Amino acid sequence: MRHGQLCRQRRLRRIVIPLAVAIFILLGFLYSSEPYRNEKTGLEPQLGRTAHTSSSTTSERTLLRNITEAHSPTKPIVLPILVIVCDRPSVVRTLKALLHLRNEWKKEDCIRFPITVSQGCDHRETADILGTYGEQISIIRFTDNSSLPKEEYNLKKLAYRSIAHHYKFALNYMFFVRNHSAVIVVEDDLDIAPDFLEYFAATLSLLEADQQLFCVSAWNDNGRPHLINLERNDLIYRTDFFPGLGWMLIRQFWLEIYKGWPDIYWDEYLRKPYVRQNRSCLRPELGRTTTFGRVGVSSGQYFEEYLRTMHLNQVPYDFMKADLSYLREPSYTRQWIEQVYKNVQHISLPDLLNNHLPDPGPDISLHVTYNSLNEFIRIAQHLNLMFDVKSGVLRTAFMGVVPAYWKHRQLFIAPPQNWTTYNVSWV
Repeated sequence: MRHGQLCRQRRLRRIVIPLAVAIFILLGFLYSSEPYRNEKTGLEPQLGRTAHTSSSTTSERTLLRNITEAHSPTKPIVLPILVIVCDRPSVVRTLKALLHLRNEWKKEDCIRFPITVSQGCDHRETADILGTYGEQISIIRFTDNSSLPKEEYNLKKLAYRSIAHHYKFALNYMFFVRNHSAVIVVEDDLDIAPDFLEYFAATLSLLEADQQLFCVSAWNDNGRPHLINLERNDLIYRTDFFPGLGWMLIRQFWLEIYKGWPDIYWDEYLRKPYVRQNRSCLRPELGRTTTFGRVGVSSGQYFEEYLRTMHLNQVPYDFMKADLSYLREPSYTRQWIEQVYKNVQHISLPDLLNNHLPDPGPDISLHVTYNSLNEFIRIAQHLNLMFDVKSGVLRTAFMGVVPAYWKHRQLFIAPPQNWTTYNVSWV
């Protein structure tokens, strides 16, 4: 069921159920009143009538209570947002955006978004800023008291290690202490799109129902303007590459993976084949997050070349009212194969690299085949795609296929159609 439909049903219940209860009470009152009962039977002794009325009233109250409890409006879904913070006072930028969206949210009767901030560094300026938010947010604090690593780490690796420990602490708290069923994870350096909450609220039911999914992400690794269709703010893809940077997971997945949580590089852990187990994530065509964190642990490994120009969607799309059934399996994979291999115009690698492309048309999609990692890298460098590979999986790939919107044409960069699995030796 779409969450939009769920919201409408809950609003209807809030009207219908009180009305039904009121009618029930009125009928009970009329039935138990003396004139009505005497007119109806006229045969009961006074004592009998009194005893029967008292018993009837008690019975009716019990029945009424049972009906009310059984059919009371469903409680709102609680979809918490966990903000991971260290030593960035600029987290105020992320929190301001989240609080603004939450204040503008009109569906509190269906889904609510409490915000928990987990601070993992003893940074006074950041802590003071968080303290100014009062009851708008909840704050937890992480202190890394773990023993020294077995191998020698430089300062950068030690920072990555502490981040991995912080994530485990914060997610354990959300799932085991607060007992949440799903969590949206947000880093402290993200800008947020105006339909960020809509996007996650609408995809929650897909993530909960589909065992072939393990996350929903707001991030598109190739989400720069020259690689995306700026008119398709409605479009969502499945991807085999864990994107992160504003993502949602459910309790069931955390129960599965938390015991194997790594000492360092937590995001690489989620990309391992034995963790992913052929499952995918959902991600948007137009990103619902971008990062402003040029200064940080990764010190902008890709920031200037890739991240600085990422597009953040600014035109809200009402995902809650949208039909997202196209994302369900097995129909998604069947349609994907049709799109990528059959309903396309095939072009050669040399033609693509030399920009010898057919004239654009509304229904024309292009397909170029790569047969090796080297060929894919040549294509990626030509289009300025991110071309690093993690556990054999290309960024944004689904079934080995990387989609892009290139020179006003949908382009599928695909392996041969007999492709079966990712090559983990591609690193």
